[in-house]
Amino acid sequence: MPTWFLNLPIPFEYLNLSYNQLTGGISYLNVTYIVYLSSNRFTGPLPRVVFPNLQFLILSNNSFSGSLFDLVCNSPSRGAMEVLYIDKNLISGEIPDCWNHWQNLGLLNLGSNSLTGKIPPSLGHINLSMLNLWNNSMFGALPSTLQNSSFIMLDFSENHFNGSVPEWIGDKHSRLKVLSLRSNNFDGHIPHKSCDLQYLQNLDLAHNNISGTISKCFSNLTAMANRSNQSNYIYEWVSTRNTLFYLSALLVLKGREDE
Repeated sequence: MPTWFLNLPIPFEYLNLSYNQLTGGISYLNVTYIVYLSSNRFTGPLPRVVFPNLQFLILSNNSFSGSLFDLVCNSPSRGAMEVLYIDKNLISGEIPDCWNHWQNLGLLNLGSNSLTGKIPPSLGHINLSMLNLWNNSMFGALPSTLQNSSFIMLDFSENHFNGSVPEWIGDKHSRLKVLSLRSNNFDGHIPHKSCDLQYLQNLDLAHNNISGTISKCFSNLTAMANRSNQSNYIYEWVSTRNTLFYLSALLVLKGREDE
């Protein structure tokens, strides 16, 4: 992105350049409120955020690389950001453990990168509605701090997470509609508390090491059987602090295996 564009004397409030073929790096963002740069060919490190009130940052489906540290730990907009999508990029390293100041963040999508390490405990200190870490190289057990959020969607699929499926998923997340732990190293049994997820529409535990029997109480999960349409997607309007954001989650249709 040319320097003159970034150095305009009056910053944009809203910038949407998504779904183009734009290339090059972006050193910083001269935008005060909302940024959509998804589905381009941007490269280099993640752009530096300079305004403290930036609330939406959508960088999905590019070729940004490097680590998350500067954005997560030093961004002046940590207290204002509500939606952060950096999925389908080339981000590497561990997720930093400095999320305590992201108190307004509702939707976090870091899926399909090259992230390693464990889920940092501080991610459970903010009240997320969605956490998507699919298709990375992360490992370890799920931290108990995650029970503090009010999730609608959890996607940890295609990683190397291990340990048992936590009981608190059913005990603490009554609003949960999508839970995907597919293609990991989870073991043990399916927790009985999962039967309490009355709004659950998509449960994917395939390709793990889970054993035991399926409890009869799974018949309580009527939301999975009563989908109102035959679409492949679950749609949910998620309320953030100042606006509504449209969240979609791909369903794994009954009887269909992609692998």
